[in-house]
Amino acid sequence: MKLIYNRFTNFTTKIIGLDTSYLAKNSFLGFIQQVVGVVCGLTIIYVFGHFGSKLLFGQYNYILSIFGLLGLVALPGLDSALIRSVAKGHDHAFIDGIMSKIRYSLLSVPIFVGFIIYHIYLKSEYEIALSLTLIALFFPLLTSLSLFNEFLTAKKKFVPLTILALVSSILTAILLCYAIYFTHNLIVITLMYIISTLAPSFAGLWYALKMKRNKIKDKNLIKYGKFLSSLNFITWATGYAGQILLGSLLGLEKLAIYSAANRFPVSIQKNIFVFYKPITSKLAYQSTNDHKRTIEKHALKLLLIGAILSVLLYFLSPVLITFFFTTSYKEAINYSRLLSLSIFPLPLSWVFSDILLYQQKKREQVILSIYPQIAKLILYIIFIPIWGINGLVFAFVAERYISLCLSYYLVRK
Repeated sequence: MKLIYNRFTNFTTKIIGLDTSYLAKNSFLGFIQQVVGVVCGLTIIYVFGHFGSKLLFGQYNYILSIFGLLGLVALPGLDSALIRSVAKGHDHAFIDGIMSKIRYSLLSVPIFVGFIIYHIYLKSEYEIALSLTLIALFFPLLTSLSLFNEFLTAKKKFVPLTILALVSSILTAILLCYAIYFTHNLIVITLMYIISTLAPSFAGLWYALKMKRNKIKDKNLIKYGKFLSSLNFITWATGYAGQILLGSLLGLEKLAIYSAANRFPVSIQKNIFVFYKPITSKLAYQSTNDHKRTIEKHALKLLLIGAILSVLLYFLSPVLITFFFTTSYKEAINYSRLLSLSIFPLPLSWVFSDILLYQQKKREQVILSIYPQIAKLILYIIFIPIWGINGLVFAFVAERYISLCLSYYLVRK
C-alpha cells in the first residue's frame, strides 16, 4: 500500500507540479475536521430552511453579525500574536492573553447597551434585545477562552485540537437543531449557541492548563496583538457591517435571503483554506527568489482552481438553495450565483498576501488591509440603500477583485 501511495503521489506531483504527498500528510486532520464541520453546518441550515421562518433565520444572522463586529474590542489580533509568543517559548503568554482579552472585551458593554436600547425602545424587538443581553453577559468568556486553539497550535497538539473541533461542531449541530425544531425561539437558539461554544472551550482550557508549561512571559505580546488588531480593524469591521446595515435598512428577512445566498460561497472558502494551510507553511520558509518562482510556476493553476470552484457553485446554486432552504428562498439563487464570482481570485490573492507577510513588507500589508476595505465600505454606504441585496453583493465581489489587483501590484513592486 505504501508503495502504491508513493507512486501515486509522485505521479500527481509530476502532473500538477505540487507536492501532493506533503499536502496530503499535512491536510489530513484538517480535512476530517472540515468534513464533519461542513456536514454539521449543512444540517443546521437545512433545519433552519425547512423548520424555521425567514425572520428567525435573519434574526439569528443579525445577532451573530453584531457579536462578530464587537469582537473587534477584544483584540482579535492577539490570537496570532499568541502563536508567535508560545512558539518562541513564552508559555505564560497564554494566561496573559486570556486575561487581556477579558479586560478589553469589557469595552463592549456600552456598545451592547446601545444596541439593546435601540431594539427595545425604537424597534420593539424584545427577542433580539434579550438575545443580545445573553451574548453580552457571556461575551468576555466567548472571546477569551477560545485562545486554547492558538496555544495548542503553537504546541503542535493537532490531535486534541481536531477532537475538540469535532466535538464543538457536533454539539453545536445537536443543540441548535433541537432549539430550531422544537422552540422556534431566538432566545433559546442564542443560549444553545453560547453553550455549544463555551463547553468545548472550557474543555480545551482544562487540557491546555494541565500541560507542562513554563512561566516565561512575553512583554511584547499585548503590543504586537494591538498592532495586528489595528492592521485588520477595517477588514474585520466591514465583514459584518454590510449585513448589519442590510438588516437594519431593509429588514431581517432580506438579511436571511442574503445569508442563504452567501452560505455556500463561505463554506467553499473555508474548505479551500484548510488545504491552503500547508501551502502557506511552505511560503514561510521560501526566499524572495523562491516566491518569484512560485508565482511564475503556480499562478495560473491557482486561478484555475478558483475558476473551477466558481463555475461549479454557479451551476449548483439552484439545487443547493432549493434543497437546503426550500423554494421560499428562490430569490437567493441569483445572489448566490453572483457571489460565486468572489471565489475565483481567492487562492492567488492568499498567496500574494502571504508573500508580503513573509517578506515583512509592513507598509504594503497596511495598504492591502486598508484600501480595498475602505472601497468596500464606501460601496456599502452608497449601494445598499439604492440596490439592497444587489448593492451588498456588488460591493463584496468588487472588493475581492480590487484586493487581487492591488496585491499583485504590491508584490511586483
